[in-house]
Amino acid sequence: MTLPKILDFTLDLKSKRRGKGQKIIQQRSSKRKHKESKAELTQRIQKQLKDFAKHNPEIKPKNNPENKNDRPSY
Repeated sequence: MTLPKILDFTLDLKSKRRGKGQKIIQQRSSKRKHKESKAELTQRIQKQLKDFAKHNPEIKPKNNPENKNDRPSY
C-alpha cells in the first residue's frame, strides 16, 4: 500500500523564521491604529456615497419615490 500524495509535500515545507526587527515593527504599527468616532465614520461614508453618486449618475437612489416603479418587487 502506498501513501497518499498529499502527505508527500509536507517534507518539502521549511519553517520560516522572523527577525526580531519585523516583530517589533508589527507591534508598534498595531498600537498606532486611529479609532474613528461614530460621527467621523458617518461623515466619511456620506462623502464616499456622494462621490460615488456623482461619478455614477445611472444608479438611482432607492428611497426616491420617482424611482419606485423602476425596481422589481420581490
